[in-house]
Amino acid sequence: MSSAQKTLRIICIVLTVLAIIGIVLGLLGMATGGLIGAVSVSNEGAAELAAQGYSSDAGLGAGILVGGASLAILISGIIDLIIAILGLRGAKDPSKIGPFRVFCIIGIVLCVLGVLACFTGSVDASTAISNVISLALVIWCFVLTNKIKAQS
Repeated sequence: MSSAQKTLRIICIVLTVLAIIGIVLGLLGMATGGLIGAVSVSNEGAAELAAQGYSSDAGLGAGILVGGASLAILISGIIDLIIAILGLRGAKDPSKIGPFRVFCIIGIVLCVLGVLACFTGSVDASTAISNVISLALVIWCFVLTNKIKAQS
């Protein structure tokens, strides 16, 4: 196994862990968003929001926003997990690196879109940092695939 294959294997293991964390956080966030929306439209929740000067529509909107953002995190985690699994497979057998390269390109495009979204001001600093780290990891993986393909 070459050094590029070993490096790719390590990166894919790290990416697997990050993907699982993303999937769990996405699922938890979707549940939380659903709870926020459900509480805001219940009689007690609507009364409490009204007492604070908000309408129940604001709570419902917050629930939808949290649920939507969580769905994006969940999808990102799933894509990262697929990339990691294909990377592990390609690191073990260089003849199977093709699908991994395709997903790396898709991952790069999605990460670039995520980084560009940071400039719209619609995301916080932690999301921006996460997007930049994800972009760096996927680019690194793509560079390693080129090295592995050249070696085989």
